[in-house]
This record gives sequence, structure tokens and C-alpha cells, in this order.
Amino acid sequence: MKKATGYLTILALSMALAACTTDDTPTPENETPPTEEEQNNQDETNDENTGEEETDDNREDEQPTVEFDPQIEDTIEIEGMEEPITLNLYEPEGAPFITYAPEDLLAEEGSEEGSHFFYANFGDEKVEDVYLQLYLFPDDVTEQPSAEEGEYAELVEGMELQEEFTYYDWSLEEYQSPDGSNLAALGEHEGQFYLVVIHSTVEYSEGFYPRANKVIEHLEWLDGQAR
Repeated sequence: MKKATGYLTILALSMALAACTTDDTPTPENETPPTEEEQNNQDETNDENTGEEETDDNREDEQPTVEFDPQIEDTIEIEGMEEPITLNLYEPEGAPFITYAPEDLLAEEGSEEGSHFFYANFGDEKVEDVYLQLYLFPDDVTEQPSAEEGEYAELVEGMELQEEFTYYDWSLEEYQSPDGSNLAALGEHEGQFYLVVIHSTVEYSEGFYPRANKVIEHLEWLDGQAR
């Protein structure tokens, strides 16, 4: 009988010890379990902390603001000879593009919204009738504009549609004056129609066209895609 009582005592102690070891987070005798309201508040705090961590992760994923060099070096070809040339950044405020223009071109915004001019400025003397114009059509022009009306018609006045040959692989259509000194090319980028007009004279064309083409070559839209 005593042996049975001893076995029962040992069994009871073993069960008690097993119960103690399976309790992962025992509540101290001097503490009471959190109420339902306290537990909800703790859960909300944890959710807020998680949200802050996700926001920080999103900020790290944001792309940094693109900064462009104020000047770059390039070359142009005149009479079959390459010449070094320095180009200055043209970054008009609020415009959807940037480009670079040779130092001897004078870049300025036109009086009409969406117009940008690059005048020949040889010997620091502005040549008013020798320029490249970049014209951005208004946002409400959602289909290819017609050269038969409006601003487009004025800008290509005196030019003829080139049906067999075009200078630029991106142009939708091109117009040229009979003597070849003036050229207009219609382009489109992500729904934005634009017109590039090179207005020159026979006298200036050989030196001006290579410079104007550098402006076109370095035209970059601010959505990250080049022309």
C-alpha cells in the first residue's frame, strides 16, 4: 500500500512539472493578463509600426530626381570635317523635354505657348531669320494635325510635302522649301504632337543645319524616353 501511495505521489509530481514546462509565457503571480481593450490597442500600435516600415520601403524605391549636365562635348561635321563643339543644356521650366544646343545658338522661349527657338548667334550676333523652332501642339490636339489649317499651316507656308524622301526616321511627314533651305518635320511622342522647323538661308544652311540637328539629336522627353 505504501509503495502504491509512493507511485501515485511521484506520478502527480511528474504531471505537475510537465504542466509547468508546457506553459510558454506564464503570467507572473503579481501580474494580471491584459484585457481585451489593452490587447486591441497593442495590435493597433503594431499595425502602425508596420505601416511606417512599408512607407520607408516605398521611399527607398522612389527614383531620384534626374539631374542633367549643364554642358556636354560633342562634334559636328562641316564640309566633311569633324569639329569639336560644346553644347549647353536647355531646360525650360514646365516643359516636358530638355535638349542641348551649341554655344553659338541662342535658345529662348517664344511668345506663343509651346514655342521654343534656337537662333544662329554667330560672332555673338543674333541672326533673326536663321533659327530652329520647336513647336508643341496644345494638349487638346489628340489626332495628327493637318497642315491645311491653323498654326501648322502657317509654319509650313511656302514649303512642299516630301512624299518620296524624309530626313528623319521619327517624322510622320516632312515639308521643305523649293530651295532646300527650310524644312519642317512633324513628330509625335506619347500623344504629344510637335513640329520641328529649320528656317535658314542658302548662305547659312551649310553651317546651321549641323548645329540645328544637334538640338534635335539631344531632344529628350522627361518621361525618360529619348526622341
